[in-house]
Amino acid sequence: MPSEIIVMSMAGTTTEVAMQIEVQSKEAMAKVVQQFRYFETVAKVINNGYQAEIDDDGNETVKFSVTLQYGQNPNVTKAE
Repeated sequence: MPSEIIVMSMAGTTTEVAMQIEVQSKEAMAKVVQQFRYFETVAKVINNGYQAEIDDDGNETVKFSVTLQYGQNPNVTKAE
């Protein structure tokens, strides 16, 4: 995960969790989504879109929404 990540909101059910997240760049957003893809109990990661803003000093802020569906992750293999 990036060194700076803000989870602005999170809501969960018995089948999924939805989060609104803020990071400092599109690259950081990609890193967060990539890391979620390797959580053992997350079967599917859905990126619901993002909004990027650059302030007057040239600093980028990216806010995005992601839904993680629970289940066995097809990307993670268990040792036998």
